[in-house]
Order: sequence, then C-alpha cells, then structure tokens
Amino acid sequence: PTLQLPEFPCYTPMLVMQYTEFRAAGCLLRSSVAKPNLLRTAEPKDICVFISHNWWMRHPESREGSITSNSESSAIMNLGCPDFIDGEHKALKWRTICNGIDALVVEFSLEMRHIVLWMDWFSIDQDDMEQKTRGIRSMIHYITRSTFMLIPLPTPRAEQESGAPACFPEQIAGYGHR
Repeated sequence: PTLQLPEFPCYTPMLVMQYTEFRAAGCLLRSSVAKPNLLRTAEPKDICVFISHNWWMRHPESREGSITSNSESSAIMNLGCPDFIDGEHKALKWRTICNGIDALVVEFSLEMRHIVLWMDWFSIDQDDMEQKTRGIRSMIHYITRSTFMLIPLPTPRAEQESGAPACFPEQIAGYGHR
C-alpha cells in the first residue's frame, strides 16, 4: 500500500533562497532585503532545507518579564535580529547553518545547485502583517515540502554538556525550552 500524506493548507507561495546566495550573503538577510533579488518560489526539483530556529540575539528590552502586551512584544521583536550582529559571535547562526548544510552535502552527496533554504526571517514577509500571517499559517505546508530540517543551536551551548557535538535533539542541553 502507498502511504498517502495529508495535504496542509498553503496561503502564500513558499519562497526560498538558493544556498549559494545565502552563503555569499555572509549573514542572515531580512525578508525586505532578500525578497527583491534573492528569493524565488520553491520548485519540485529543489532540495529544500527548512531552518527551524529561535533567536540568539534579542533586543535588550525583550528579556523575560519586561514585556507587558502582545503588541509590545511584536514591536520589540521587530527591532531585533535572529543572529548576533556584532562581537565575537557575529553571524554565529549564519555560520552554524552553513556548516550544517555543508555537512548534509557531504553526507548525502547532494548537488549544491539544487539546495534551497526556507527560513522565516527571509522567506516570510516581516513588514506586511497580512502576508506575515499567511506565511506563518502556511508553515506546516512548507515543512512537508522540505527534504531536510536543520535546527541550528549556538555551538558552545550544544557542546557544553558532553564536550562532543550534538547530533540529536535529546543530546542538546535545554533543547525543549522553546
């Protein structure tokens, strides 16, 4: 018997970035920067890597307990960036993602030209709230269209418990907190 997968709703096209373009950017690009030239609609031939992440760099005011409303939370989060923007950890998430993709290329003998990435920061419009909502509501559809899912974590945190890199979620200290 053939396994029939459920269909999940898609409210806006799945926009992806070619991995080679992502690597050349040198940092995580916001949707408003990536959209004009670097994003395209996912195609069946693509090897899509869905990037599931949390924010490593937050606006100082977004610390737990200081947010009093959802609108305040949204406003503060829009000031931030999901990666470190300066200092010794600058672009750590971008570098971690590149290392993860490079490992996938080697392990599964993938052709670089077919690899595309989907990440909410650049694939979902961050400025138009209606489009953003459509993108968020379509995420389960995007996941089911992806070949791989990569969950980047700050390397020191992932390795601090055992001294060895984590390969599975249960090996990552504090993973379930998000």
